[in-house]
Amino acid sequence: MGFFGSLTGSDQKKAIRRSTATADRMLSAGASAAGQQMNQGFANQSAALQRGYTGARADLGAGFNQARTDLSGQYGRAENALTDARSYVEQVLAPFIQSGTGAQALYDQALGLQGQPAAQSFYDTYAANDPFRQFNEDMANKALERSFNAGGNLGSGRAALAASRANLERGSQDLNKYLDRLASQGAQGGQYASQVANVGANTGQALANIRTGLGDRLGTLEQNRGTAMGELGYRYGSDQGAIAANRGQANAGLTYGLAQQRAGNQIGKGNAIANIQGQSANNLIGLGSAVISGMTPGAYGTSAFGNMFNGMKNWT
Repeated sequence: MGFFGSLTGSDQKKAIRRSTATADRMLSAGASAAGQQMNQGFANQSAALQRGYTGARADLGAGFNQARTDLSGQYGRAENALTDARSYVEQVLAPFIQSGTGAQALYDQALGLQGQPAAQSFYDTYAANDPFRQFNEDMANKALERSFNAGGNLGSGRAALAASRANLERGSQDLNKYLDRLASQGAQGGQYASQVANVGANTGQALANIRTGLGDRLGTLEQNRGTAMGELGYRYGSDQGAIAANRGQANAGLTYGLAQQRAGNQIGKGNAIANIQGQSANNLIGLGSAVISGMTPGAYGTSAFGNMFNGMKNWT
């Protein structure tokens, strides 16, 4: 640093400019590093949010799928229980229905509902169809034989006529009783068939209710899934928006802070240079006064100025 540089302040100005430029570079480097770290932090936050959102969405979907599977399985088991119960009732009543159907067919045949040949066939085989027919006839004939034998009339015409009339009357009674039994058995089979039909109808209604209930539950489940997914997506978008807003605010704050600091440096530099310029002017004024005093004849004379000038050369 030379004498005239110090006297005029040019050296100090250079030093101030260099230090200000160095401070600006350091500020810019620090702001750049801070911006990179800050943006990396926001990027990490956004990535963590994305992972959390993806995981939550997968868990939510898996939960709804499991609920759907569980619901369908439970309703399916309920349907199986109903159909198994219906099959069991049908299996138990099937022999009675079959018996009633056969008895009703014979009864219809005897009444001529299946045509005259069928009716004639029924009466031709009547004795074979009624297992009690021959037994009753044998028992009644033996009773008559004992009665006429006791009176000594066994084998007489009167005994034969009595036996013939008894057989005719007994045959009609037996036939009517047999037809009544067929009608009763057919009606009973019809009742069992009605029970099976009612069980089938009730089972069908129960299955319809179960399937309707399952459809309603699954529909509600899917609606809840959509609502949950929508809320999750909305929250994710809101969180991402907040991260972006915070990033923007942080970057804006960092930029604004850097600008303020650099502006402060420039203001400080300007103030410092202004102070140096004022000091330099004072120095020059003082130097001028000293020169004038040295050139004016007085107590010191020309030799005093010469000595001062020589001394100034030694400062450089």
